[in-house]
Amino acid sequence: MTQRVIKYFFMALFFSTTIISCRKKVTLNITQVIVDTISRQNFQDIIFLDKDTAMIVGGVRYSNGQALITYDAGATWHVKDSISKWALYGITSDNQKSIYTTGVTGNIFSSNDRGKTWTSFQTPEWSDLEKIRVISDSVIIAIGSEGVLQRRINGNWVSVNLKRQLNAIAFTSANTGYVAAFGAIYKTSNAGRTWDMLSAKGDNFCGLHFFDDVNGFAIGREGTILETSNGGKTWRTRRNG
Repeated sequence: MTQRVIKYFFMALFFSTTIISCRKKVTLNITQVIVDTISRQNFQDIIFLDKDTAMIVGGVRYSNGQALITYDAGATWHVKDSISKWALYGITSDNQKSIYTTGVTGNIFSSNDRGKTWTSFQTPEWSDLEKIRVISDSVIIAIGSEGVLQRRINGNWVSVNLKRQLNAIAFTSANTGYVAAFGAIYKTSNAGRTWDMLSAKGDNFCGLHFFDDVNGFAIGREGTILETSNGGKTWRTRRNG
């Protein structure tokens, strides 16, 4: 071994030893607290209205819709059975703390007093709605298992039928959004008035996450992971389902 090789060998050994010696061991202590929710129903969705007030919805499909509400950051929960006689699947709220929830048969419920009283709207299709999201001050969108998308614009609900099971929704701005569906992903550029099918395919897509207007991921029930960096024009397969 030449002198130069020996020199570089010990330099590399020095730097690798230094890097290893500089590593810090970080220990995280996480405490799990089990809270009695006074309910044994299926829970489907949750929202926080502020740091202390949250609401959970769920229930049994055709026999009981149930909501739980907490005013102390989850330490105690109160059951509210009077919203719906059938299961509730999705819940959301707007900047004014109005709450919207929906579920079996497409009945959409809303409350303007933080869940004390509710009004309801029965969609004409009677199709189950599984997710509901506030998009802007004037637009709310709910998606359903039979391809029905309900769009509330300035107080009026309008139906759009995408003809596929709809599973997840994600908006990156007041106008641009995506819906994950069985075998397809749709995109809107006009706050949900119209939707275009993108090139993604091959799975029952059930989840979406976008970091900004162009970068995002989609996942499928069979294990597919897709990534886009151009707003859904093309998708790269990160994992085959």
